[in-house]
Amino acid sequence: MHDWLGLETNQKLLERLAEAGVRMDEPASAEPDVEPILDGQQIVLTGSLETMTRDEAKAAIEARRGRVTSSVSKKTTFVVVGAGTTSAAIVTRSAQNPPGTFASRHK
Repeated sequence: MHDWLGLETNQKLLERLAEAGVRMDEPASAEPDVEPILDGQQIVLTGSLETMTRDEAKAAIEARRGRVTSSVSKKTTFVVVGAGTTSAAIVTRSAQNPPGTFASRHK
């Protein structure tokens, strides 16, 4: 690698690539290094979340190796109940939750 970078033709190639907008540095990670604390967990998001968008919540869960699903099943570990979720929906999801599943109201 050192020899390749030392050649003038390769240096000019790198300059042209940089001028064309090719980034040579590694971009900062959008998500800081996080523990995979949700590894193997399946999570359902319902209602609107007050502190982040649904996509941001999904990205945060997936960064921790969790999986977001759209409906409750026997594999569901958590149900996050956001604002605007009707009582009927909460009752329905609670009834669908298998034993040991945790439902939480998100703020």
